[in-house]
Amino acid sequence: MSFKELVYFLCFFTISFPVIGQHRDSFIQMVNQANHYLFEYARLSATEEKIPASSITLSTKEINEIINTSGYELTKSQATDSIYSYQAMEYVQKKIMRLINDIFRHPDFSKHDIQKLVKGEDCKIIKSVDNKLFNFSLDEKTGGTYRSKLSIVHFVDFLQEDSIQREEFQSFFDADGYDSIYTLQTDVGVKYLLKNSVRGCSSCFRNSIELIGFSENKFVREFEYAQESRNFNDGIYYDRTSKTIHVKYHLDDLSSECDCGKVNTKETTCICKFIFNGKTFKSAGQ
Repeated sequence: MSFKELVYFLCFFTISFPVIGQHRDSFIQMVNQANHYLFEYARLSATEEKIPASSITLSTKEINEIINTSGYELTKSQATDSIYSYQAMEYVQKKIMRLINDIFRHPDFSKHDIQKLVKGEDCKIIKSVDNKLFNFSLDEKTGGTYRSKLSIVHFVDFLQEDSIQREEFQSFFDADGYDSIYTLQTDVGVKYLLKNSVRGCSSCFRNSIELIGFSENKFVREFEYAQESRNFNDGIYYDRTSKTIHVKYHLDDLSSECDCGKVNTKETTCICKFIFNGKTFKSAGQ
């Protein structure tokens, strides 16, 4: 083997088989970066049109990127002293979501408790008890009554081959993410029950729940139920002990009929339940 061939071999070996500690360092660095951006994100508000550039701890390069991609006309003095709050939020959002995606896909991900490491008042991380299914959601902070979220779902057993496959995987799930993940042992393997609630306007709320199973490297939706209501206290609840989904909501202009059980005429509410039969959930009325 010539000297040149030896050097090439050693370089390839070093790149292909990095020191174990390098993986851990890169993971912790990404977590620290994510927490930094989450801290800055918490300081931003859609109710403010402009903020002093010095009020957010970003590098000069990052501030310039926000200014140059803002799409707004700024005078030289304005660009030096202030930035548009909404544009800064959008910029930081992209940084956060990109880092979370990289953290989920990092080789050392399973070695750490992501719920303890990643912290931010505008984000939420939930996971299944078998530590396989994860959901990160971030308040989009649009300033409107619709409390939309940005969401990334990660499943340990999903084999990602390319970016298109990853996009198809993400599009399967609710764009606003989930509040809870329940794990059910079934006759045909593990399944997951995902529950979500979103405020669509000042007096409209959407609740949903779905049962999904994983087969042939993709999820399949096997049961779903959703309802909308004007009442904040209405909703969908899951009893893990009895494996029963309970639904209760007032009849109004958003949900004028009771399509799953019976109506309590005294309170004008729809009451119903779905019971797990070992494979899926079946309506049991009330």
